[in-house]
Amino acid sequence: RRLARQTLDLAAWGGRTEHMKGLSWTFTVVDSPEANAFVLPGGHVCVFTGLMKLFRTDDELATVLAHEVAHVVARHGAEKASTATAAAAVQLLLFALFDLTQVVAGALLLGLELPNSRTMELEADSLGLQLMAKACYDPRVAPGVFEALGRAQAGAPPPKYLSTHPADDDRAAQLRRQMARALLQYEAAGCEGVFSSFMGNVLR
Repeated sequence: RRLARQTLDLAAWGGRTEHMKGLSWTFTVVDSPEANAFVLPGGHVCVFTGLMKLFRTDDELATVLAHEVAHVVARHGAEKASTATAAAAVQLLLFALFDLTQVVAGALLLGLELPNSRTMELEADSLGLQLMAKACYDPRVAPGVFEALGRAQAGAPPPKYLSTHPADDDRAAQLRRQMARALLQYEAAGCEGVFSSFMGNVLR
């Protein structure tokens, strides 16, 4: 809830904010061993119990939840839908002209959809770092969280150009570059001495 409250300060984030007005956030725990979380349209965040076993502190868990909240703030759901519609239109046009459906589909996937998805993930990482800092969760844990998520994945990761998400090491490196700003926000919010209670409330 502390993370969700930070989204009420809409002026601080810039850009379009109409989609945030009247949004009712919900946070649901799903009993599943998978170390993951996701967000649905309308501000419905779901977190699997496997993630809560991997991360035992509120600050670590808040890193992941802030990332999911950031997707809504940045309108990534609408952006993905728009990109998919544009890609489908291009594919239909080129199919009508050249009958190159499979080639075009692969080119759009590699050249548009996957790079755009990775860009949105990095944007959500960056915005999530600011959200958690303003909500008095220690941002210094964030790089290690993404490194731990990478280690928890089964099997070898796919090549970067075939992945929907950036490499975890790249995500951690970006967060470390942005840490100075996040710590300034953490201090400006008067967060020293604030104790997190999210995990305690969930497990109560």
